Amino acid sequence: MVLSSGSTRPWGLSRLAQSCWLLVLKCRHYALRFGVDLPIAASPAVLMRFDASPGLLRRLLHCPWGDFRQTKDGMLLAAAGTANKDELQHSAHATLQRLKDMLSGAHDIQLSDVRIGVRPMPVDGLPIIGSLPGHPGGYIAVMHSAVTLAPAAGRLVADELIDALDLEELQGVRPNRFVTAAETARASSNEPPVS
Repeated sequence: MVLSSGSTRPWGLSRLAQSCWLLVLKCRHYALRFGVDLPIAASPAVLMRFDASPGLLRRLLHCPWGDFRQTKDGMLLAAAGTANKDELQHSAHATLQRLKDMLSGAHDIQLSDVRIGVRPMPVDGLPIIGSLPGHPGGYIAVMHSAVTLAPAAGRLVADELIDALDLEELQGVRPNRFVTAAETARASSNEPPVS
């Protein structure tokens, strides 16, 4: 992570997930100030990194025991279910063996890191992406399964923000689905939310 001072600071997956969760709590608090209650809960998950040959996965992989994607340099990233700290290594090694059994050319995969991270989870299971109702300067993007959704969602969010678009692909996941008619009317009139 690069700090505003220009110095760098190493961040592990778990610390990054915790920081993302704190950011979501702050976003939720910010949205509440404008009368929008975003129902987001904490969802612990086993986060794993594997060293693998580049090109092993050419697409996202979703299966009952995890979601996987590979970076250009070969790092295989995984989010897989839940486990307590005592089960972490066992869970990671079981996942490693499943990958080796399932993927052709995966014999050299090595476990690099495993941690429990906290993911922000919209309680209805759908992403929450878009401007806060009545406050177009406020924009949020929170979703489950970010390992698989982040690349596409990131492109769509960038298109909306850079080009001031309102994309059809994101209409079903807008924050306004959590706003009542009274809250919408108040937000449109710039009245402060009721405390």
